[in-house]
Amino acid sequence: MFLGKLRSLSFTLALLALGVMSGLVFLDALLGPTGPLVTVRLRAMGDHDYVADAEEMMAQGREEEALRLLRYVDSNGLPGQERARELVSRIEEKRSGLLARASRFLRGFILGEGESLEEVTASILSDMTLYGDVRDLVKQGYYKLAGEDSDPLVATLAALGLATELFDAVDWAPALMKAAREAGALTDAFADWLLGAGRRSLEARRLEPALEAVLVDLKAVRQGQGVQGTLKVLRHVDDPKDLRGVASFSRWIPDEAYVLMVLGGDDGIRLLKNLPESPRSAEVIRLAVRKGPAGIGLLLKPTPRISRVIKTLRLGGVSDLVSALAEGSRWWLLAPLAVSVLCLLWGYRRLRRGAA
Repeated sequence: MFLGKLRSLSFTLALLALGVMSGLVFLDALLGPTGPLVTVRLRAMGDHDYVADAEEMMAQGREEEALRLLRYVDSNGLPGQERARELVSRIEEKRSGLLARASRFLRGFILGEGESLEEVTASILSDMTLYGDVRDLVKQGYYKLAGEDSDPLVATLAALGLATELFDAVDWAPALMKAAREAGALTDAFADWLLGAGRRSLEARRLEPALEAVLVDLKAVRQGQGVQGTLKVLRHVDDPKDLRGVASFSRWIPDEAYVLMVLGGDDGIRLLKNLPESPRSAEVIRLAVRKGPAGIGLLLKPTPRISRVIKTLRLGGVSDLVSALAEGSRWWLLAPLAVSVLCLLWGYRRLRRGAA
């Protein structure tokens, strides 16, 4: 008797859960960033001329961002392609003749400090050598002896760099995390996770699978977004799952992800973090970025919370399938809605009968 009621209740709860999840899929497929309401409007827009945006960045001294944006214009055949090529040549000629760049690079390599791209990059490069790891350990040891607080994460990662170097496994990622920590670009939650995983890896003298996955993702973000872009991303990362989303799009569509982060700012980074990691999401991002600020703004307008829930429940594939089918026939949108209504009504009736 009891087992029968328990099975009946379990079935009813499963119906209600299926109804709620189907409803979420319907809302995401219809209203989400990758839904047909957004993609139809994106396709109706013309391609954006980014050259004026790049020239404004150059006037503000943001030459690194301008150069990346102009190269994106050139490689994708967007409006202003010829002008973009001229500006790329001008920026590269100017940057190659700057003695100050070499000076900043040298400072970053020797001291492991600085905020400019050259200084941060040089600090990371020096960490790829034994000198870089020993330098950080010596500095942390000195601070401890001097009675100042020593950063345990930096010390642990430096020691991990030494340990893995013995096994020819050192990579850019540990050095980049150290640079991010020193620049204050790591959240407390992610820093705590890194510290715990780093210490466990040190004790085992081999990388934990979870930490190794983070290092791989971090490398993908660095390769796709550069040093400064990676530091911006890390400010929004609380756990490995947050990093994984940005890393996936950095592998698939590095240029579009970069432009989305530059023009979309924090909202753009959050969107990359929250969207389901799927080919359809990448396709919609690629389409929106071609349309410029208007397209990116349209992509960011729908609340990303539904997409985040869909991603957490691993329903991204279902939502993408419904969205893709709906572009051929809008009637497909009614499928998850019908399932949701039927399951919720059926579950509600079963609960009422049980209560009676």
